[in-house]
Amino acid sequence: AAEAQSVDLSTIVDMFMHAKTSGYKRPIYRAEGVKISLAPDNSANAGALYVKTEEGDYIGKVADGKFYATRGATEEHTQAIAIIATNPRDAAIRYGRQTGSCACCGRTLSNKQSIELGIGPICADKWGFM
Repeated sequence: AAEAQSVDLSTIVDMFMHAKTSGYKRPIYRAEGVKISLAPDNSANAGALYVKTEEGDYIGKVADGKFYATRGATEEHTQAIAIIATNPRDAAIRYGRQTGSCACCGRTLSNKQSIELGIGPICADKWGFM
């Protein structure tokens, strides 16, 4: 059975809504060892956010402002969601600096400014990080 975690996840939800209204049809965000994506509009979980490991294993969803972890989710996964919720922009920058890839689009950071910032300027704008 899924357990709801009581961390304020409004920053994550707001970030995805900003990306969606900026034109992304299927936004994906990567940071702290997890990937978060918007559930399809025609799914049973429309409006929810799916949370997977970097390897693609489903570990839960964000719905109604709570993280519902699966049995396969670890305490580290729950902590990762809490860290991202604290400051999604900083988590994205950390991811970019650690991996050399943008947390929002997954592309390799190639120009000097993007590498220094840890996130591409287009994604920073479209995800509301500017």
